[in-house]
Amino acid sequence: IIAWNVFQHFYPYFEEVETDWDLELTTALENALEDKTTDDFYYTLCQMVAALKDGHGNVYYPGLDRAGLPFQVEWVEDQVVITSSQEPEKFIEGDVILSVDGISAEKIILDSEKYISGSPQWKRFRSQSIFAAGPEGSKATVQIKRENEILEKEAIRNYEQRRELLDKPKIRELEDGIFYVDLNSAGMKEINDKIQELADAGGVVFDLRGYPNGNHM
Repeated sequence: IIAWNVFQHFYPYFEEVETDWDLELTTALENALEDKTTDDFYYTLCQMVAALKDGHGNVYYPGLDRAGLPFQVEWVEDQVVITSSQEPEKFIEGDVILSVDGISAEKIILDSEKYISGSPQWKRFRSQSIFAAGPEGSKATVQIKRENEILEKEAIRNYEQRRELLDKPKIRELEDGIFYVDLNSAGMKEINDKIQELADAGGVVFDLRGYPNGNHM
């Protein structure tokens, strides 16, 4: 009720966002009555904030145990595809994820988007980053398609591994003369250090799917 009222009186975009905010209060209250755990209530709040479709809206809950799998995925040609891996002996770039613990990869992505506030593009970006996350140390059975072969692999969710996976070079040369700049993580100092290389490059991909890291200049 408190959170709903803050948005009711101070959220500036109700004329732009199509949402029945009165109905969202009713839905949130009904869900809260059914919630059994703190995690349940967290998702109730997330669903309410998601109705505002604002990428600045988020619910912070440090108690949520959300360790990731040892690979990063992206939505490529309507499939969930591994784009980097910490366990290349099991998972390689280009593997198509079919399911995790019997749940289709597409369903995992779409279900998580229900709890993310923002544009469709931001929802997809965020849902990829938390794909099939769960308790630290928990096992997951991952079904993948590699070329024409269907394989089943076991993975362990791990926070440290996940941090290493995401800590890729923020500015890197993809191929001769073509650079990639992740504006979600590259700060102005890092960009300035490479500015001459970028200026001389044949092409530069600036990734704007995240949130700019103080690099507006």
